[in-house]
Amino acid sequence: MRVGTDAVCQAVETGRATAIVIAGDAPNWVGERLGGRLRAKLVPGRVVLNGDALGHAVGRERVVALAITDESMGRRVIELSEAVSG
Repeated sequence: MRVGTDAVCQAVETGRATAIVIAGDAPNWVGERLGGRLRAKLVPGRVVLNGDALGHAVGRERVVALAITDESMGRRVIELSEAVSG
């Protein structure tokens, strides 16, 4: 797992990211910076929770962007986010 916008961008660019999660209350520039990279590299991404809740879920204080680097965990995160969002 990579945490933070710069680390997420690097994980996407190097092909290590299997899924991206962005907090629902992330600043607009985070989505703008990551959006094109996700589409270009075909990495699935979801917007969920808020920065505090996302951080808590991964044992941090506040997280607005994270990359999952384990393939099976990445698939599961996307499945769960789809189930939660309906």
